[in-house]
Amino acid sequence: MQAVIAGRQWLFLALLLIAGFEADAGIYSCTGAKGNRTISDHPRAGCVSQTVHGKTGEPRGEVPKFQTPEEVAAADEEQRAHAMRKAEDLKRARSDRELLRLFPDQAAHDRARAKEQADIRHNIRQYEGRIASTERERATLMAEKDFYPGGNLPLKLKLAFDGNDATLAATRNSMQTAQTDLSRSDAKFDQQLAYLKGLWGSRR
Repeated sequence: MQAVIAGRQWLFLALLLIAGFEADAGIYSCTGAKGNRTISDHPRAGCVSQTVHGKTGEPRGEVPKFQTPEEVAAADEEQRAHAMRKAEDLKRARSDRELLRLFPDQAAHDRARAKEQADIRHNIRQYEGRIASTERERATLMAEKDFYPGGNLPLKLKLAFDGNDATLAATRNSMQTAQTDLSRSDAKFDQQLAYLKGLWGSRR
């Protein structure tokens, strides 16, 4: 709605100015979008630029070009897009400055990677130890199972097998999650390092 109102205001002003030119009739020189030039005794629409001349040919001024509501809306949209691009550029510049502050060189970046991944690697080692321990417990249970060749295991031994299976499955799942976290961390730091190399290079 605002774009339509603005377009009408420009149209009204343009018509007033054109009317002023027409009150003191002259010769109008219209330059089209392809550079073609048209001469007439009245203002024309669709001109890229339009000049009014006196009857003796002297230029007297430019005829203002008014915008349609669609042109006003398009211009507003371009202004908004330009403002958004400018805001994104400023945001990126601030982010780059912060990255350079945190990681002035690759050694600082390597230390940050090692620090973030230290806990993950510690957990993975713990899971590996727990899996090895659980598998040893299972070997002991299997040896005890041999005393019951018919498969008719006592309840206590059955429960021990169930508990061993559950512990082994849960620990393996936790280790897989930790390994996924480690892979994601490496991917993040690798991508960040590639970007930082460009920033470090631009400072030289």
